Amino acid sequence: MRRWRAILVAAPLAMQVGCQHAQGSNGVGAGAAAPIECAHVPGLIDGPYVGDEITARQIATAVIHGMERREGMDSRARDRQYDLHVDDGGDHWVVFQSMHGYPRRQGDALIVMAGGGGLEMEIAKCDGSITHLHWSR
Repeated sequence: MRRWRAILVAAPLAMQVGCQHAQGSNGVGAGAAAPIECAHVPGLIDGPYVGDEITARQIATAVIHGMERREGMDSRARDRQYDLHVDDGGDHWVVFQSMHGYPRRQGDALIVMAGGGGLEMEIAKCDGSITHLHWSR
C-alpha cells in the first residue's frame, strides 16, 4: 500500500480529509452505490428514494443553486469554479464542493486546499433528507 503525504496549499479552498479522497473521487463519479434496505412505511412508496449517485448529484445541485441565489451569488461562475463530489457513505451520500482540480495527486503528494466556501451536505438514501448542510470555510 502506497503512502501519500498531504501538502496544504495556502489558498481559500475546501479541505476534505478522508479515505474517499485518497481513493480518487474527482467529481465525475465513484461507481455503484452500496445496496441499502429501507424501512417500510405503510401507505408510502418504499425507498431508497436517492439510491444512486446521479439522483444525489441532482438534488445537491438544486440545493447549491438555491443557496447561492439566497446569498446573491452567480451560480454559473461558481459552477465553473467548483467540482461537485458525491461519495457513498453507506446509508447516505456525502456531497461537497471543492475548487476545480483539488484534491489532486502530484508525485507522492496529495494536494488539498483549506477553506473556500463550497457547500457540504449529507443526503439520506432512504428518504432524501438533507443534513449537515454548511459552507466550507
